[in-house]
Amino acid sequence: MIHSTGGKHVPRLPACQSCYTKKIKCDNARPKCMPCVKSGHACFTVSLGGTVPVSRE
Repeated sequence: MIHSTGGKHVPRLPACQSCYTKKIKCDNARPKCMPCVKSGHACFTVSLGGTVPVSRE
């Protein structure tokens, strides 16, 4: 029988649009993730509906 460790699963935030497009690891830092800081790109996600860009700043 397999027993649970009792830990709760913490949902991850979605990657920002830039990291998602480049298929790289997003650290979800605020106001900008490190990959966006290094590349100089705007850091934003898409709303839950999937159509409206939402700034992370």
